[in-house]
Amino acid sequence: MQPDSTCIQLTGHVGCYVESTETDTQANTASNIFVQSASAWTGCSGIYTYVQTYYSWTGLALAASSMKFAYCYDARAGVQVTWGPNCYVTTIIGYGGGVNYCSGNGYPNWPGWASESWYLYPYSAWWWHINNQQQVLIYPTWQSWSGCTAC
Repeated sequence: MQPDSTCIQLTGHVGCYVESTETDTQANTASNIFVQSASAWTGCSGIYTYVQTYYSWTGLALAASSMKFAYCYDARAGVQVTWGPNCYVTTIIGYGGGVNYCSGNGYPNWPGWASESWYLYPYSAWWWHINNQQQVLIYPTWQSWSGCTAC
């Protein structure tokens, strides 16, 4: 299904679009000390939040999915998601949504990863879902985001 045909089905207009944002918190050494000392990690992150928002043709945010995670890394073994990921979807009145899956690597790997699949639907057609995905590849000092909508 083409993005504009999806938008027409969802809102009755063409021109819907998706935007992604990322925020992060600084790692708190005191709260991460048990993880670092117990597992001998080289370092750990704060909590990262990636938000993927689905907008109507008028710029109205119909739904947003939030994926939060934190990770630790070992210089030799790799990166591991050690908290989360936690995913949830919020929608405006008249729409619903949910999470198909939300997962991350639970073992050290190069790169680490966190991934989510979520959906949006109008209440008038609750059986018809628009599926969206976002994935983050995680390295010790940076991340690489990718995503798609109506996929």
